[in-house]
Amino acid sequence: MAYTSSLVDDLSCSVCCDIFKDPVILSCSHSFCKGCLQTWWTQNQRQNCPLCKRRSSRTEPPRNIAMKNLSEAFQRENADLCALHGEKLKLFCLDDWETACLICRHSEKHANHRFLPVEEAALSRRKEMKKLLKPQKEKLNNFVETKRKCEVIAVHIRIQAAITERQIQKEFEKLHQFLKDEEKSRITALRGENKLKGKKIKKEIEVLSKQIKTMSPTVTETERQLGAGNIPFLKKYKATREEIAQPRPSPSLPEGALFDVDKHLGNLAYAVWKNLEENVSYSPVILDPNTAGPDLHLSEDLTSVRRGARRWLPENPERLKYGVLGSESLDSGTCEVEVGDSTQHKFSLPKECCFLL
Repeated sequence: MAYTSSLVDDLSCSVCCDIFKDPVILSCSHSFCKGCLQTWWTQNQRQNCPLCKRRSSRTEPPRNIAMKNLSEAFQRENADLCALHGEKLKLFCLDDWETACLICRHSEKHANHRFLPVEEAALSRRKEMKKLLKPQKEKLNNFVETKRKCEVIAVHIRIQAAITERQIQKEFEKLHQFLKDEEKSRITALRGENKLKGKKIKKEIEVLSKQIKTMSPTVTETERQLGAGNIPFLKKYKATREEIAQPRPSPSLPEGALFDVDKHLGNLAYAVWKNLEENVSYSPVILDPNTAGPDLHLSEDLTSVRRGARRWLPENPERLKYGVLGSESLDSGTCEVEVGDSTQHKFSLPKECCFLL
């Protein structure tokens, strides 16, 4: 099909002066690129036609399907022609990373530049692009997997908070009425940490979501370009390569994300009733459930551990595969730790300890 200059003008948006992209039509019958129209309305703070100034009653004008099809047909037919000289684009400039026609090759702009035929250039650049794309796809998958694990941790934090709260309340039920104020302060601290931990992991998930949202369009667009024809691929090669070659950070699970259960439950009764030692018990060892292996089951007061059926637990960085860590600070001495079903074992403990069971 031969296109006249008048028809090219008809296929051009009067706002951006380029061929229509996703054209919409107003009630006055004028058409514009959807993005151009929305930008024009935002800048002018009114919904008027950019040409005749007639006000539009619709914030979302309908798409002009006929104009869209005609514009796309025009772009497909002229995709392999030089915009400056109207000649076939047969060469690729290795210095400017752009397609060129035979006339462009002898122009001042490309003086002393190196050229390859488009077929040869497209083949080598596709190989290069695939090589650059592979680590980006792997990193994107890492971000997706890390986000999934963070979402699992977020759920587990809420479960931990609920269980820990019930255990604290159970302990306080054993105390006299005058200790209600102490119970209230500890519940407040627990809920505050739950909120803080929840906000922290939520923020981490949002950062991962942002990275995924940033990388996904780049990977998708690059894959689409790899499947395009030689000319469209090479036309966008420079910009696409610069985007895909950008370094990206590696995702990682946050440490210390889980709820500090041992801080709230460890030696709880002793801390509150230290002036009534005859009515309470004290354990020098507090086990950290965030570090316990999946086949280890801790008691409610976190002082004993036994083997049991393997459970599903979050893959947080602190968790051990076969053991469990004790509390952060312990006095050296001898204590009893329950291992197995009922057997009591005595250990001489340093200030920090790890039980490998």
